[in-house]
Amino acid sequence: MKRTQKDWASEFRIYLREIPPKVFSCVELEPLFDNLRRRKILPSRLSYNKFLAEVISRNMINKTNIRYVGKANSRRKEFIRYTYKSPSSFSIALSLRSRSYLSHISALFLHGLTEQPPETIIVNKEQSAKNSSNELTQAGIDRAFKKAARQSNYIWAWKDSRFILLNGKQTGDFGVINIKIDTGEHLRATNLERTLVDIVVRPSYSGGVIEIVEAYRRARKVLSTKKIVQILKRLDYAYPYHQSIGFVMERAGFEKQQLDLLRNEGINFDFYLDYQIRNKAYDDTWRLYFPKGL
Repeated sequence: MKRTQKDWASEFRIYLREIPPKVFSCVELEPLFDNLRRRKILPSRLSYNKFLAEVISRNMINKTNIRYVGKANSRRKEFIRYTYKSPSSFSIALSLRSRSYLSHISALFLHGLTEQPPETIIVNKEQSAKNSSNELTQAGIDRAFKKAARQSNYIWAWKDSRFILLNGKQTGDFGVINIKIDTGEHLRATNLERTLVDIVVRPSYSGGVIEIVEAYRRARKVLSTKKIVQILKRLDYAYPYHQSIGFVMERAGFEKQQLDLLRNEGINFDFYLDYQIRNKAYDDTWRLYFPKGL
């Protein structure tokens, strides 16, 4: 029996009903089209472009544009994506680059450690591995943290959301998990402890130092300090971020035994909770400069 155009549209609707809200790139829809062609569900006269036009005109999927609004010299000015139902801004953000994941303030929200849904979504895609053999000195630390933190200029806009694309340190996607949200969407994001390390490393992508202390306070009953130390060892940062994390945990009310795990990593330098702190205070225990009034 020869299939009609109505038949293939019905088949496509059945396929869509079995998946949660989803974002497709043009390339990701092609295998589906090829599969329908192989099963002789699609009319032979129907090209891929006509297929796309048909499913859009029938409101099976919607076409949406994500615009570039950053200041970097980006060759690409927009992404075109095809959406089924109403995927979250997180899914739209993750669709921009393969093997990317949500981090910093975005991951904080997914873990329930901040109440305000972020209008700016942070998406990380790791760089290739790089060698770093510079010896750490106090003068080098002071010089680096007197400057403003580096900010990504790869910024994209979709509806009321902005997406900041980071090129993060190569970790082999260490601590990246899938988080299922209420809509059924599966989102790649950093796990709890990796998130809590990342926000201290880059406060500017995390809501600022006050938000960071509050996130640690909310995580106090579920956070594993041993895992924090393991992550710091695995990520092998040049800077002594364990001092910043210890200070934040102390402010958030963690037990002395937990804090001692971080003190045992050694406190050999004066360090900074954030870049370019205008009005500094100093904590002797952690040898840490932080914003006065925190």
